[in-house]
Amino acid sequence: MVHYTTAMIDLIVVKYRVHVLNKSTNHQTSVFCVFQLLHAQRAGLEWHEELETVSVQAGLKGKKLSKVCFRKAELLP
Repeated sequence: MVHYTTAMIDLIVVKYRVHVLNKSTNHQTSVFCVFQLLHAQRAGLEWHEELETVSVQAGLKGKKLSKVCFRKAELLP
């Protein structure tokens, strides 16, 4: 049986707490990255919804407008 001194136990507890804090920080970073990706995806989808209206306002007509709308349909999930 191993006998631990109080100093050894304190060191083990400190190392464990640092480990838990590092894991928590890594988790928070991962969650923030996922949030940023979802925000970017949402902004892109909103832009696609407005694409036809913006194209008409920009003066696209006929075949060019059809190409824009066709590309939009290809890119949407």
